[in-house]
Amino acid sequence: MSWKILIGVTILCWGAYSIMLKYVADRMAWQVSLLAFVLSYSVIVAAFSLWQMKGQSLEILTPALAWPLLAGGLCGLGGITYFKALPLAPGGLIMPLMGLFIPVAALGCILLFHERLGVREVIGLLCGVASIVLLAR
Repeated sequence: MSWKILIGVTILCWGAYSIMLKYVADRMAWQVSLLAFVLSYSVIVAAFSLWQMKGQSLEILTPALAWPLLAGGLCGLGGITYFKALPLAPGGLIMPLMGLFIPVAALGCILLFHERLGVREVIGLLCGVASIVLLAR
């Protein structure tokens, strides 16, 4: 399957879940919402991963495992702060600002992995940041 289709589905799914979480932000405790989110996320991701790995060896204890564990911890911390912020401000403000993780990640990849940074990429990053700032006003 094309990466473009996969990214399109990702954008639609993440946009939809953000809308759903904002809908319930004033209707239940953020802790309950976060717990339900993590539970459903974990079940779906675990089932899909195991299904994709059937017949393969499960190499779990490797030094590289530290990185996804750290990434998961950071995602969890970000999830807690996101769920706490949702009922405190309009979705039209929070969700665009949350999108700033994209230029942060892009810049991190450029700096850490020495990925190509041409004029087009710089303009793209600046336009992305500008659009997020304008949407969040």
